[in-house]
Amino acid sequence: MSSLRFFFDDRWVALDGIGRFAREVFPRLRDVSPAGLSGSPLSCRGLVHTTWFLRSPGRYLLSPGFNGCLAYRSRMFLTIHDLIHLHFPDERTAAKSLYYAAVVRPVVRASGCVFTVSEHAKASIVNWGNLPEESVVVVQNGLSAGFSSVGDSAKYGVPYFLYVGNWKRHKNVSVLVEALKMVTQTEKCLLVCSGHCGEDSATILREVGFPLDGVRFLGRVDDAVLAAHYRGALATIMPSTYEGFGLPVLEAMGCGCPVVSSNATSLPEVGGEAPLYFNPDSVDELVDHLKSLIAGNIDVEALRKLGLDRAKVFTWDAVGERMNDGLQRVRIRGC
Repeated sequence: MSSLRFFFDDRWVALDGIGRFAREVFPRLRDVSPAGLSGSPLSCRGLVHTTWFLRSPGRYLLSPGFNGCLAYRSRMFLTIHDLIHLHFPDERTAAKSLYYAAVVRPVVRASGCVFTVSEHAKASIVNWGNLPEESVVVVQNGLSAGFSSVGDSAKYGVPYFLYVGNWKRHKNVSVLVEALKMVTQTEKCLLVCSGHCGEDSATILREVGFPLDGVRFLGRVDDAVLAAHYRGALATIMPSTYEGFGLPVLEAMGCGCPVVSSNATSLPEVGGEAPLYFNPDSVDELVDHLKSLIAGNIDVEALRKLGLDRAKVFTWDAVGERMNDGLQRVRIRGC
Protein backbone atom coordinates (compact mmCIF):
# COMPACT_ATOMS: atom_id res chain seq x y z
CA MET A 1 0.00 0.00 0.00
CA SER A 2 2.86 2.40 0.76
CA SER A 3 3.95 2.39 -2.89
CA LEU A 4 0.62 3.89 -4.00
CA ARG A 5 0.73 7.68 -4.24
CA PHE A 6 -2.55 9.56 -4.59
CA PHE A 7 -2.76 13.02 -6.14
CA PHE A 8 -5.54 15.56 -6.67
CA ASP A 9 -6.05 17.40 -9.96
CA ASP A 10 -5.95 20.87 -8.45
CA ARG A 11 -6.30 22.61 -11.82
CA TRP A 12 -10.06 22.64 -11.19
CA VAL A 13 -9.74 24.74 -8.02
CA ALA A 14 -9.41 27.97 -9.98
CA LEU A 15 -12.44 27.35 -12.18
CA ASP A 16 -16.12 28.20 -11.68
CA GLY A 17 -18.73 25.55 -11.03
CA ILE A 18 -16.69 22.46 -10.25
CA GLY A 19 -14.15 24.77 -8.65
CA ARG A 20 -16.25 25.11 -5.49
CA PHE A 21 -16.44 21.32 -5.19
CA ALA A 22 -12.67 21.09 -5.71
CA ARG A 23 -11.86 23.80 -3.15
CA GLU A 24 -14.08 22.25 -0.48
CA VAL A 25 -13.16 18.61 -1.01
CA PHE A 26 -9.38 18.72 -1.43
CA PRO A 27 -8.53 19.86 2.13
CA ARG A 28 -10.71 17.04 3.48
CA LEU A 29 -8.94 14.21 1.64
CA ARG A 30 -6.45 12.06 3.53
CA ASP A 31 -3.02 11.21 2.12
CA VAL A 32 -3.71 12.96 -1.18
CA SER A 33 -1.23 15.51 -2.56
CA PRO A 34 -1.75 18.25 -5.17
CA ALA A 35 -0.71 17.09 -8.63
CA GLY A 36 0.49 20.55 -9.66
CA LEU A 37 -0.41 20.01 -13.30
CA SER A 38 -0.54 22.92 -15.75
CA GLY A 39 -3.00 23.97 -18.42
CA SER A 40 -6.76 23.60 -18.54
CA PRO A 41 -7.78 20.08 -17.49
CA LEU A 42 -10.08 19.82 -20.52
CA SER A 43 -7.66 21.12 -23.16
CA CYS A 44 -5.60 18.93 -25.49
CA ARG A 45 -2.50 20.12 -23.68
CA GLY A 46 -4.07 19.29 -20.34
CA LEU A 47 -4.98 15.84 -21.57
CA VAL A 48 -1.38 15.19 -22.58
CA HIS A 49 -0.06 16.52 -19.26
CA THR A 50 -2.45 14.29 -17.32
CA THR A 51 -1.34 11.22 -19.25
CA TRP A 52 2.34 12.12 -18.86
CA PHE A 53 1.84 12.63 -15.11
CA LEU A 54 0.41 9.12 -14.72
CA ARG A 55 3.31 7.45 -16.53
CA SER A 56 5.17 7.01 -13.21
CA PRO A 57 4.26 3.64 -11.64
CA GLY A 58 2.24 3.88 -8.45
CA ARG A 59 0.70 7.28 -9.20
CA TYR A 60 -3.08 7.59 -8.85
CA LEU A 61 -4.98 10.74 -9.80
CA LEU A 62 -8.33 11.91 -8.43
CA SER A 63 -10.14 14.55 -10.48
CA PRO A 64 -13.04 16.61 -9.12
CA GLY A 65 -14.21 16.92 -12.72
CA PHE A 66 -14.70 14.87 -15.87
CA ASN A 67 -11.31 15.19 -17.56
CA GLY A 68 -9.57 11.98 -18.55
CA CYS A 69 -6.29 10.60 -19.82
CA LEU A 70 -5.07 8.68 -22.87
CA ALA A 71 -3.25 5.88 -21.05
CA TYR A 72 -2.85 4.45 -17.51
CA ARG A 73 -6.63 4.73 -17.26
CA SER A 74 -7.00 2.33 -14.36
CA ARG A 75 -5.17 4.85 -12.16
CA MET A 76 -7.44 7.84 -12.71
CA PHE A 77 -10.70 8.48 -10.83
CA LEU A 78 -13.18 11.04 -12.10
CA THR A 79 -16.07 13.00 -10.60
CA ILE A 80 -18.90 13.25 -13.10
CA HIS A 81 -21.43 15.73 -11.77
CA ASP A 82 -23.94 15.20 -14.58
CA LEU A 83 -24.21 14.18 -18.22
CA ILE A 84 -25.72 17.43 -19.43
CA HIS A 85 -23.30 17.52 -22.39
CA LEU A 86 -24.88 14.35 -23.74
CA HIS A 87 -28.54 14.79 -22.83
CA PHE A 88 -29.45 18.11 -24.46
CA PRO A 89 -28.96 19.16 -28.09
CA ASP A 90 -27.99 22.70 -27.06
CA GLU A 91 -25.11 21.31 -25.00
CA ARG A 92 -24.15 18.33 -27.16
CA THR A 93 -21.55 18.81 -29.88
CA ALA A 94 -19.61 16.32 -31.97
CA ALA A 95 -16.44 17.21 -30.05
CA LYS A 96 -18.06 16.71 -26.63
CA SER A 97 -19.66 13.43 -27.68
CA LEU A 98 -16.31 12.18 -28.97
CA TYR A 99 -14.53 13.26 -25.77
CA TYR A 100 -16.98 11.39 -23.56
CA ALA A 101 -16.87 8.29 -25.76
CA ALA A 102 -13.12 8.16 -26.42
CA VAL A 103 -11.69 9.67 -23.23
CA VAL A 104 -14.14 9.72 -20.31
CA ARG A 105 -15.92 6.39 -20.70
CA PRO A 106 -12.71 4.31 -21.08
CA VAL A 107 -11.36 5.87 -17.88
CA VAL A 108 -14.43 5.13 -15.75
CA ARG A 109 -14.58 1.58 -17.08
CA ALA A 110 -10.90 0.91 -16.47
CA SER A 111 -10.66 2.50 -13.03
CA GLY A 112 -13.71 0.80 -11.57
CA CYS A 113 -14.51 3.83 -9.42
CA VAL A 114 -16.21 7.10 -10.38
CA PHE A 115 -17.70 9.72 -8.04
CA THR A 116 -20.92 11.66 -8.58
CA VAL A 117 -23.26 13.94 -6.63
CA SER A 118 -26.75 12.41 -6.70
CA GLU A 119 -28.59 9.13 -7.15
CA HIS A 120 -30.16 10.51 -10.32
CA ALA A 121 -26.74 11.28 -11.78
CA LYS A 122 -25.52 7.83 -10.71
CA ALA A 123 -28.33 6.10 -12.60
CA SER A 124 -27.47 8.09 -15.73
CA ILE A 125 -23.76 7.27 -15.45
CA VAL A 126 -24.37 3.57 -14.83
CA ASN A 127 -26.60 3.39 -17.91
CA TRP A 128 -24.28 5.47 -20.12
CA GLY A 129 -21.11 3.65 -19.13
CA ASN A 130 -22.65 0.19 -18.78
CA LEU A 131 -21.08 0.09 -15.33
CA PRO A 132 -21.79 -1.99 -12.24
CA GLU A 133 -23.71 0.13 -9.73
CA GLU A 134 -21.13 -0.40 -7.00
CA SER A 135 -18.46 1.33 -9.08
CA VAL A 136 -20.31 4.68 -8.95
CA VAL A 137 -20.03 6.39 -5.57
CA VAL A 138 -22.53 9.12 -4.65
CA VAL A 139 -20.82 11.77 -2.50
CA GLN A 140 -23.35 14.66 -2.85
CA ASN A 141 -22.39 18.32 -2.26
CA GLY A 142 -22.07 20.32 0.94
CA LEU A 143 -23.21 23.70 2.21
CA SER A 144 -20.34 26.18 2.26
CA ALA A 145 -19.76 28.25 5.40
CA GLY A 146 -20.93 31.59 3.98
CA PHE A 147 -24.48 30.38 3.38
CA SER A 148 -26.31 30.73 6.69
CA SER A 149 -29.46 32.41 7.97
CA VAL A 150 -27.39 34.89 9.97
CA GLY A 151 -26.34 38.07 8.21
CA ASP A 152 -27.52 40.98 6.10
CA SER A 153 -30.52 40.70 3.80
CA ALA A 154 -30.76 42.40 0.41
CA LYS A 155 -33.65 44.84 -0.09
CA TYR A 156 -35.24 46.27 -3.23
CA GLY A 157 -38.24 48.08 -1.78
CA VAL A 158 -40.61 45.44 -3.18
CA PRO A 159 -40.77 41.65 -2.79
CA TYR A 160 -38.41 39.81 -5.11
CA PHE A 161 -37.86 36.27 -6.29
CA LEU A 162 -34.29 35.06 -6.80
CA TYR A 163 -32.95 32.94 -9.63
CA VAL A 164 -29.36 31.62 -9.42
CA GLY A 165 -27.88 29.95 -12.49
CA ASN A 166 -27.31 30.41 -16.20
CA TRP A 167 -30.02 30.76 -18.84
CA LYS A 168 -29.33 27.70 -20.96
CA ARG A 169 -32.41 25.92 -22.24
CA HIS A 170 -32.31 23.04 -19.76
CA LYS A 171 -32.48 25.61 -16.94
CA ASN A 172 -36.04 26.29 -18.11
CA VAL A 173 -35.91 29.97 -17.13
CA SER A 174 -38.49 30.76 -19.80
CA VAL A 175 -41.16 29.08 -17.65
CA LEU A 176 -40.08 31.22 -14.69
CA VAL A 177 -40.20 34.40 -16.76
CA GLU A 178 -43.61 33.51 -18.22
CA ALA A 179 -44.96 32.82 -14.75
CA LEU A 180 -43.64 36.09 -13.35
CA LYS A 181 -45.03 38.00 -16.31
CA MET A 182 -48.48 36.70 -15.37
CA VAL A 183 -47.94 37.42 -11.66
CA THR A 184 -46.79 41.00 -12.23
CA GLN A 185 -50.01 41.82 -14.06
CA THR A 186 -51.66 42.03 -10.64
CA GLU A 187 -48.80 42.01 -8.12
CA LYS A 188 -45.72 44.19 -7.65
CA CYS A 189 -42.52 42.16 -7.46
CA LEU A 190 -39.09 41.80 -9.06
CA LEU A 191 -37.02 39.00 -10.51
CA VAL A 192 -33.41 39.19 -9.28
CA CYS A 193 -30.88 37.02 -11.11
CA SER A 194 -27.26 36.06 -10.57
CA GLY A 195 -24.79 36.87 -13.33
CA HIS A 196 -25.04 39.31 -16.20
CA CYS A 197 -27.70 39.84 -18.84
CA GLY A 198 -26.17 37.93 -21.74
CA GLU A 199 -27.40 36.70 -25.08
CA ASP A 200 -29.29 33.73 -23.61
CA SER A 201 -31.17 35.79 -21.03
CA ALA A 202 -31.85 38.68 -23.41
CA THR A 203 -33.33 36.27 -25.95
CA ILE A 204 -35.67 34.65 -23.43
CA LEU A 205 -36.80 37.97 -21.98
CA ARG A 206 -37.50 39.24 -25.48
CA GLU A 207 -39.35 36.07 -26.55
CA VAL A 208 -41.58 36.14 -23.46
CA GLY A 209 -42.04 39.91 -23.57
CA PHE A 210 -40.98 40.39 -19.97
CA PRO A 211 -40.36 44.07 -19.10
CA LEU A 212 -36.69 44.85 -18.49
CA ASP A 213 -37.54 47.08 -15.55
CA GLY A 214 -38.91 43.99 -13.80
CA VAL A 215 -35.57 42.17 -13.62
CA ARG A 216 -32.26 42.95 -11.93
CA PHE A 217 -28.95 41.23 -12.72
CA LEU A 218 -26.38 41.03 -9.93
CA GLY A 219 -23.33 40.42 -12.11
CA ARG A 220 -20.49 38.43 -10.61
CA VAL A 221 -20.81 38.51 -6.81
CA ASP A 222 -19.09 36.81 -3.90
CA ASP A 223 -20.74 34.40 -1.48
CA ALA A 224 -21.54 37.13 1.05
CA VAL A 225 -23.57 39.17 -1.45
CA LEU A 226 -25.29 36.08 -2.82
CA ALA A 227 -26.17 34.90 0.68
CA ALA A 228 -27.67 38.30 1.48
CA HIS A 229 -29.88 37.96 -1.59
CA TYR A 230 -31.00 34.50 -0.55
CA ARG A 231 -31.95 35.87 2.88
CA GLY A 232 -33.90 38.78 1.45
CA ALA A 233 -35.81 36.91 -1.24
CA LEU A 234 -39.43 35.92 -0.92
CA ALA A 235 -38.27 32.64 -2.45
CA THR A 236 -35.53 31.17 -4.62
CA ILE A 237 -36.90 29.56 -7.77
CA MET A 238 -35.27 26.54 -9.41
CA PRO A 239 -37.20 25.77 -12.63
CA SER A 240 -34.71 23.35 -14.27
CA THR A 241 -35.68 20.33 -16.32
CA TYR A 242 -32.29 18.75 -15.59
CA GLU A 243 -29.78 19.05 -12.75
CA GLY A 244 -27.00 16.78 -11.54
CA PHE A 245 -27.50 18.16 -8.03
CA GLY A 246 -28.94 21.68 -7.76
CA LEU A 247 -26.62 23.63 -5.45
CA PRO A 248 -28.75 26.84 -5.35
CA VAL A 249 -31.53 24.83 -3.68
CA LEU A 250 -29.14 23.84 -0.90
CA GLU A 251 -27.66 27.33 -0.56
CA ALA A 252 -31.10 28.90 -0.36
CA MET A 253 -32.27 26.47 2.32
CA GLY A 254 -29.09 27.10 4.30
CA CYS A 255 -29.86 30.83 4.26
CA GLY A 256 -33.42 30.32 5.46
CA CYS A 257 -34.92 31.19 2.07
CA PRO A 258 -38.04 29.31 0.92
CA VAL A 259 -37.52 27.35 -2.29
CA VAL A 260 -39.89 26.85 -5.21
CA SER A 261 -38.44 24.03 -7.27
CA SER A 262 -39.11 21.90 -10.28
CA ASN A 263 -39.75 18.28 -9.35
CA ALA A 264 -37.36 17.06 -12.07
CA THR A 265 -34.27 14.84 -11.88
CA SER A 266 -32.11 15.33 -8.75
CA LEU A 267 -33.91 18.33 -7.25
CA PRO A 268 -36.25 16.40 -4.90
CA GLU A 269 -33.17 14.52 -3.62
CA VAL A 270 -31.68 17.80 -2.49
CA GLY A 271 -34.79 19.62 -1.30
CA GLY A 272 -36.57 16.75 0.40
CA GLU A 273 -39.86 18.01 1.87
CA ALA A 274 -38.73 21.63 2.18
CA PRO A 275 -39.52 23.20 -1.26
CA LEU A 276 -42.80 23.93 -2.95
CA TYR A 277 -42.57 21.71 -6.05
CA PHE A 278 -44.08 22.18 -9.49
CA ASN A 279 -44.07 20.41 -12.83
CA PRO A 280 -41.36 22.14 -14.92
CA ASP A 281 -43.72 22.15 -17.89
CA SER A 282 -46.51 23.91 -15.99
CA VAL A 283 -46.46 27.70 -15.90
CA ASP A 284 -49.79 27.66 -14.06
CA GLU A 285 -48.47 25.56 -11.17
CA LEU A 286 -45.57 27.97 -10.70
CA VAL A 287 -47.90 30.98 -10.90
CA ASP A 288 -50.05 29.51 -8.13
CA HIS A 289 -47.03 29.10 -5.84
CA LEU A 290 -45.74 32.61 -6.50
CA LYS A 291 -49.12 34.26 -5.96
CA SER A 292 -49.63 32.29 -2.74
CA LEU A 293 -46.25 33.46 -1.42
CA ILE A 294 -46.97 37.10 -2.25
CA ALA A 295 -50.45 36.92 -0.73
CA GLY A 296 -49.14 35.30 2.46
CA ASN A 297 -51.30 32.21 2.00
CA ILE A 298 -48.33 29.93 2.74
CA ASP A 299 -46.63 29.49 6.11
CA VAL A 300 -43.26 30.95 5.12
CA GLU A 301 -41.74 30.37 8.56
CA ALA A 302 -42.56 26.68 8.31
CA LEU A 303 -40.86 26.55 4.89
CA ARG A 304 -37.79 28.31 6.31
CA LYS A 305 -37.52 25.83 9.17
CA LEU A 306 -37.94 22.84 6.89
CA GLY A 307 -35.21 24.23 4.64
CA LEU A 308 -32.79 24.98 7.48
CA ASP A 309 -33.23 21.48 8.87
CA ARG A 310 -32.79 19.91 5.45
CA ALA A 311 -29.63 21.91 4.72
CA LYS A 312 -27.95 20.44 7.81
CA VAL A 313 -27.92 17.05 6.09
CA PHE A 314 -25.40 18.25 3.49
CA THR A 315 -21.88 18.95 4.81
CA TRP A 316 -18.55 19.09 3.03
CA ASP A 317 -17.05 16.97 5.81
CA ALA A 318 -19.47 14.19 4.87
CA VAL A 319 -18.60 14.61 1.18
CA GLY A 320 -14.90 14.33 2.00
CA GLU A 321 -15.47 11.18 4.06
CA ARG A 322 -17.41 9.52 1.25
CA MET A 323 -14.58 10.27 -1.16
CA ASN A 324 -12.02 9.01 1.36
CA ASP A 325 -14.01 5.79 1.71
CA GLY A 326 -14.07 5.34 -2.06
CA LEU A 327 -10.34 5.95 -2.35
CA GLN A 328 -9.65 3.55 0.50
CA ARG A 329 -11.40 0.79 -1.44
CA VAL A 330 -9.11 1.62 -4.36
CA ARG A 331 -6.06 1.44 -2.10
CA ILE A 332 -7.08 -1.96 -0.77
CA ARG A 333 -7.78 -3.24 -4.26
CA GLY A 334 -4.40 -1.95 -5.46
CA CYS A 335 -2.36 -3.81 -2.85
